[in-house]
Amino acid sequence: MARYIDADLLMSDAEHKGRYDVVNAFDIANTPTADVRENVHGNWVGIDDEPCETFECDRCGFVLEDWILGAFYNFCPNCGADMRKEGDKA
Repeated sequence: MARYIDADLLMSDAEHKGRYDVVNAFDIANTPTADVRENVHGNWVGIDDEPCETFECDRCGFVLEDWILGAFYNFCPNCGADMRKEGDKA
C-alpha cells in the first residue's frame, strides 16, 4: 500500500536544517503522512438487455436502474468513483 507523505513539509524541514539538497531515508520515513484520497474515475455503461434503461458502474458493477437518476449521479454510490468527464465542473 502506498504511503503518501507531505513533501512540502519534508522540503521545508530539510531547508530549515540547512540540508535542502540532501534528504535521506530517515527523513522520508519520519515525515508525517498527507491526508489524501485517491481520485478514482469511472463511467456509467448502459446495459442493453434490461427492460428499462439501466446503467452499470464500470469500476464495481453497481447497477443504477433509474436512467433519470443516472444522468444526475456524479459519483457511484457504491464505490465512490467520480463519474464526471474531464473538464466538468464540480
